[in-house]
Amino acid sequence: MENNSPEQMAIKLSKDKTLLLKRLKEAKKCLSKSLAHGFGKGKYEFENKRLIGDNGIVLQWYLRNNENEPIGYNNQQTTIGCVGTYFLNKGEIK
Repeated sequence: MENNSPEQMAIKLSKDKTLLLKRLKEAKKCLSKSLAHGFGKGKYEFENKRLIGDNGIVLQWYLRNNENEPIGYNNQQTTIGCVGTYFLNKGEIK
């Protein structure tokens, strides 16, 4: 029987180029107007599980908030993982 736990479903999503890009694009829609401004189409890096905006904002996919910590109330696991944001330094934007 296949394991369909939320964690396994999220891992499966992360290994599918199309589904992962869809997840990152959904997260992009949640950016505030000021952060979304200048993001553009973005550069998709499947191997790094991230979408990099023209303005240096990175949407990074994670299995859960604290991947190395056990699943619990403060570290819940969803079927689609989670997406965090951070900024690249100007020299890192290509």
